[in-house]
Amino acid sequence: MIKILGIGTGKFEKLTLEGYELISNSKNIVLQTAKIPFAEEMKRRNIRFTSLDHFYDEAEDFDDLMEKVSDYLAGMKEDVLFCVLGSIHTSEFVRALSGCELEIVSGLGPAEEVIDMAVLSSGSDNYHFLTASSIEDLMYDGRSDLVITEIDSLYSAYGVIEKLQRYFSPGKEVILMHDDAVNKMTLEGLYDFSKWDYSCSLYVPGDILSERDGYTVEDLLYIMDRLLGKNGCEWDRAQDHESLRQYLLEETYEVIEAINKKDDAMLCDELGDVLYQLVFHSKLSEKHSSFDFLDVSTAICEKMIKRHPHVFRDPSMREDWEEIKKKEKKQISTLESLMDIPAGMGALLKHQKIVRKLDHLESRRKATEDILGDLRKKADEIERSGADEDRLGSLLSLVTELAYANDINAEMALEKETEKMIEQYR
Repeated sequence: MIKILGIGTGKFEKLTLEGYELISNSKNIVLQTAKIPFAEEMKRRNIRFTSLDHFYDEAEDFDDLMEKVSDYLAGMKEDVLFCVLGSIHTSEFVRALSGCELEIVSGLGPAEEVIDMAVLSSGSDNYHFLTASSIEDLMYDGRSDLVITEIDSLYSAYGVIEKLQRYFSPGKEVILMHDDAVNKMTLEGLYDFSKWDYSCSLYVPGDILSERDGYTVEDLLYIMDRLLGKNGCEWDRAQDHESLRQYLLEETYEVIEAINKKDDAMLCDELGDVLYQLVFHSKLSEKHSSFDFLDVSTAICEKMIKRHPHVFRDPSMREDWEEIKKKEKKQISTLESLMDIPAGMGALLKHQKIVRKLDHLESRRKATEDILGDLRKKADEIERSGADEDRLGSLLSLVTELAYANDINAEMALEKETEKMIEQYR
């Protein structure tokens, strides 16, 4: 049996009564590390223990460390009391030992101390809790307070500060807890702090929208709710799906223009405009109890998971993209697949999409030589009989097939040629 005892920030006086009884009566005690005040107090009380410090020195990386510790503790021939820093529910050591027979004895973790202090400081009860090691995975809404624990080194501290600066200004006021001391500082001022260790935790109050430096999709949804609300924007409230169609089309063309110009700043801005249109449509539908943004994101996530079984399920489950889409939509014929193409799509783009679908469904890709031969015949026919809509349509169709046969996007090819014409006049 491995008993796991939470010892928080590693101070003996913070032990629970249950924890003290276990420490006093256990014969086989292992500390996560001996480089903490807890270990010094154990020595002073003549309580024998071993630590995992030598594994930290021997391990090649974090995964290797977890494997060595797991093998070591699981291989012990008698019961062991394993004393773990931090909060039990965030400990990687607990996860590494999940296959063993465990008994958990929770202690006072660093998060509880920071939250208690935060309640006194702000009175808020809306917290987002995480450890410094998980800061990169933070999906933050910007409005809730942040409690960040286990900032145990300068390296992890810089990672936390840089992440927070995506959302808040350098002058943002935060509270740093270190060795029970409460330090009010600015976000930028944290760079000057040098005593980072396992006792360091950070409390970051949330901000109102107008005071933040970074915003999330959740913020955009909230903004859209405000605009469509009772005291919102009259123009926004007057819109419907039909009236917004032109704006979605315009913003999409502007995204394409930014891509063509290779202008990253412009692309970032225009993608935001498209995202705003998507949120606008979703919120309009939510008002009429049709669907909401969560339904939209769920639908596309489900679609991507289904269409990439080799990524999300089994690497051997490679399947043709068009076949997967046919199964999703229960299409049983080539005709139904072609009818699925949006009617409002531009003719050139629509025609190449049809050519691509026919190739995927019926393997109808022609060789370049054959298409060139057909092009010559059609050109001769036009020369003999004159140009009309049908003959020119056939000619354009062959040019589209020629583009597909050579893996060229006909729409983009014509777009580039159009830009060349404009540039000549410029």
